[in-house]
Amino acid sequence: FTASEVAGLQIELSKLGFKPDEIQNMTASVLDLSFAFGYDLKESSKQVGIVLKSFQLDADQATRVTDVMSAAFSNTAFDLEKFGVSFPKVGSLAKQMGFELEDTVTLLAALSDTGMEASTAGTALKNIFLKLADPTGALAMELGRGISSVDELIPALKELEESGVDVAGMLELTDKRSVTAFATLLNGTEDVSKLNKILLESEGTTKRFADAMKDSLKGSLDATFHI
Repeated sequence: FTASEVAGLQIELSKLGFKPDEIQNMTASVLDLSFAFGYDLKESSKQVGIVLKSFQLDADQATRVTDVMSAAFSNTAFDLEKFGVSFPKVGSLAKQMGFELEDTVTLLAALSDTGMEASTAGTALKNIFLKLADPTGALAMELGRGISSVDELIPALKELEESGVDVAGMLELTDKRSVTAFATLLNGTEDVSKLNKILLESEGTTKRFADAMKDSLKGSLDATFHI
C-alpha cells in the first residue's frame, strides 16, 4: 500500500473518534485484512472501527475483529461489502442483548450463505433479536428461556424444529420480514454451530492469510525477475 493509502486508513479511523495511539494499534491488522482479501483500505478501516464502537471494544481488540471477519469471509459467501450493509443494522442491539461479536457475525454470515441480500439479513436478524428480547413476546415465550449467544440459540431452535413448527407457526413467532431468516436458522442449526466454532477459534487467521499472500506475491516476483 502507498503512504497516502495508509494515511487515508488512519484518517478514516480518526473520523470515528479513535485517538492517534489507538489508530497505531489498529493499523497493522487492518492492513493485513485489506491485503489478504484485496479490500479497499478506507472501507476496511471503517468497518473495523464500526465493530469496535458497536461492541464497545478497545482498539487493541482490532486484531480479534479482523480475525473474525477473515474467518467469516473465507468460510462463507459473506464479504466486506455485505458486512458493511448488514452489520450496522444489528451490531449495537446484539451487544445490548449480550451476544458476542463472533455470535453476531456467525448469524449474519449464515444468512448470507443462503443468498439472502445483506440489507434483508441485517434487518431480519435485528427483528429476531427484538422478538427474543421481549419476554412477553411469542418467540421468547415459546423458547422458554433467555437467549444471549449462539450456544443458547442452537438447542432452543432444535427443540422448536422437533416440535414440528411450520411456516404459519413461524409467522406467529416472528413476522413477515424475518420469517425467511428465522426458517434458515431453524433448518441450518448444524451449519450455524460449525461456523460459530470456526469464528470462536479464529485467532491469528488474518495474519496467516496475509503472510500466505505475501509469500505468494514474493514467489511470483522472484519467478518473474529470476531472483
